[in-house]
Amino acid sequence: MKVLFLFITALSICSCDQSSKLKKGQTVNIYVAGCDSIFYCPKEILDPRSMRGAKKDDSAFLQKIIEEVSPLKIRVLIKPLIGSCDGTAETVVNLSRILFNKDIPGVVIKTDSLENKYFNSVSFFEIMKPMSMDLNEPKDEPDDLSKLKIKPESTVTFLLSDNNQIYYYKGAFNGHIIETHYADLSDLIKGFKKQLNKDDMMFLIKVEEKASYKNNIDVLDEMTICDIPAGHWAQVDITKEEIDQIIKSKKSANE
Repeated sequence: MKVLFLFITALSICSCDQSSKLKKGQTVNIYVAGCDSIFYCPKEILDPRSMRGAKKDDSAFLQKIIEEVSPLKIRVLIKPLIGSCDGTAETVVNLSRILFNKDIPGVVIKTDSLENKYFNSVSFFEIMKPMSMDLNEPKDEPDDLSKLKIKPESTVTFLLSDNNQIYYYKGAFNGHIIETHYADLSDLIKGFKKQLNKDDMMFLIKVEEKASYKNNIDVLDEMTICDIPAGHWAQVDITKEEIDQIIKSKKSANE
């Protein structure tokens, strides 16, 4: 990971002189966030209302960006969010190559403090509302939990809260949740993957309003990293009972 991020840093340093010469009104931004996500902001500064997102390899999404910026000769600033994942450097290189092949000027540059703060601390729901995006969720899966074909005994639910806290429970909700840590998430998912019937296995991700966007991306990335097949995980609404239990757990931990 250090090697990859040092590589990105080197690219950023090499690009600083070029970026300092950019004229106002002639740049747009592509943010590389998480192992599987990129976000396009058609403005010089971060504007969540105009930002759009997709998978890093979504060719249709990238083609729309190219069609938008190419006629205007706009320079694209590629901004990797340091700490995203091991695939960040590869994504940056691929984006740079695509732009170069299309004769679109591109510069790799570091995100500023405001951009970092936004992506790392903003509520997941706040960043989701202004944009239409695909975070690698299976497209044929309904958002309504009642429509998902799940068996409680083969289901694991993750509950994301604020302050980087995450809880989980196996089976139907019975008021008992277990706190874990993001560092242990990969081993946890792999362990359940071995335990559960592969045909009925289902991982549900539920997010509180104050949970950070970064934490949500971390969980979605782990589903890919742990090779959980499409259709065997989904993001659904958290219930009032689950939120109440999170509050009780936090209160107990502080007593």
